[in-house]
Amino acid sequence: MSNTASLPVIEDHEVSRGMVTLFIVQIFGTLSYSIIMSSLTLFCSESLHLSTSESLALTGSFLAFNFGLHFLGGYMGGRYISNRMLFCIGMLFQAIGCVILYKATYASLMVGLAVFLTGSGLNVTCMNSMVTQLFTDPEDHRREKAFLWNYSGMNIGFLVGYIVAGFFGKYDLYGTVFALGGIANIITILLIAFNWQTVRDRETYLTELIGKKAKFYFQHAKATGIIITTLLVMLVLMKHAQLSNDILVCIAIIMVIFAFFIGGTRKTHKEKGRMMAFCFFLIANVIFWTVYQLSPEILMLFMVHNVDMIIYGVKIQPQWMSNINTIIIIFGGPFLAWYFNYLRVKKGKKVSLPFLFAFAVICMGIAILLQSVGIWFDADKTGIIGIIWIILFYVFQSVGELCISPIGYAAIGRLVPRKLQNLMMGLWCMMTGVAAIFASQIGDWAVAGKSLAEPIVTDPGFAKTFGILGIFTIIMGIVMFMFYPKLYRMINETTDVAIDPKDKKIV
Repeated sequence: MSNTASLPVIEDHEVSRGMVTLFIVQIFGTLSYSIIMSSLTLFCSESLHLSTSESLALTGSFLAFNFGLHFLGGYMGGRYISNRMLFCIGMLFQAIGCVILYKATYASLMVGLAVFLTGSGLNVTCMNSMVTQLFTDPEDHRREKAFLWNYSGMNIGFLVGYIVAGFFGKYDLYGTVFALGGIANIITILLIAFNWQTVRDRETYLTELIGKKAKFYFQHAKATGIIITTLLVMLVLMKHAQLSNDILVCIAIIMVIFAFFIGGTRKTHKEKGRMMAFCFFLIANVIFWTVYQLSPEILMLFMVHNVDMIIYGVKIQPQWMSNINTIIIIFGGPFLAWYFNYLRVKKGKKVSLPFLFAFAVICMGIAILLQSVGIWFDADKTGIIGIIWIILFYVFQSVGELCISPIGYAAIGRLVPRKLQNLMMGLWCMMTGVAAIFASQIGDWAVAGKSLAEPIVTDPGFAKTFGILGIFTIIMGIVMFMFYPKLYRMINETTDVAIDPKDKKIV
């Protein structure tokens, strides 16, 4: 028997207000991250004159820690401190980090990134948890709609951030644009403050301690200690990018093994099947985001040096190209929410998670493979290719992202037991950080110490890397399609009965 009936009912008007609130919060909360993420590689290489390898390693560490710390945020949120409070503290750290980055020097970069990452790393999982806790029923399809709309809001923030970053980056005013990101963080805190009750925690470990003041405040004291420790550790690790990346990969491997262990030890067939399906999707998530994270890293440099970025006489800033992705997602998210509801209500069909994930991985493989095709068949005598190949990359990337990212967040609420959702949400985000480390390493292989100023010299390395990665990713997507029937049965298992630990048969 499901325990859904024992959970408090959340009124429809409260759910609607929560969805709208978090949609708007997501817009402003994303701005500073999108500015730094899209500008960091170019800022390091063009303004601070760091080497290509150093720029890629630093950007890889930034992305890796941003997503890697999501696991810690997922563990803390609802356990040591409420999701809404941790989110606001994270936003405050981001704002302070942006102020430090205003100086736009190497020293301020290291400190500013450490402070910013402490905030951004801890708060994103809180946002996703606030969304998923608006719904008590694991089968409530409004959760999927909420995440699609929330994801659309996030990409509105990315759209504005990319435009602003490209404009100020063109005039080398990186300090100014970083400061503007900090202002957006303060606005985000105020939005949460005015809707404090709407986004409150529901059915978390911490809510069970309300009324037990000693334990309640002790949990907050532990949260304070963890946050301060995280900041101090980040101040050290940001100066040792490669070591940091290695540590994060090791932690991720341990946690994935732990996730499989949790899945294998569930007490009912229903929970076990769904948790094992979650683990399978976790692997697909890494494959997808490894290719995806090439965009803010090596693809930015590829666009600057190997692509004709002129359209009708106007030079397009590399950051602006990412807006193809954001525009498609801004409109595609609400469209998918409507279309999935149409399939369920009007056609009586189920939306298959295994199909969406496999399709997303194949789209990402096609996106990167097309760059290799462009180099081999479209490059001129100097090694420059047309911008159309970059446009195609972002189109396929966006379609794939819509099918895996918001759907993946929503799937956690369906596949993972309620008390494990914060933890698994953190692990899910953490694996995106691990993918960023893989992407930075792939980018370094593509360049292999060559001068980026000579496209004809770097084209073969880019073509080989993009080609191998594209073919591998497409094959992985096809393999996922082969496992479609088994995964579908695991996800839709309805038998909620115990498993005999001795003979594994249904009792």
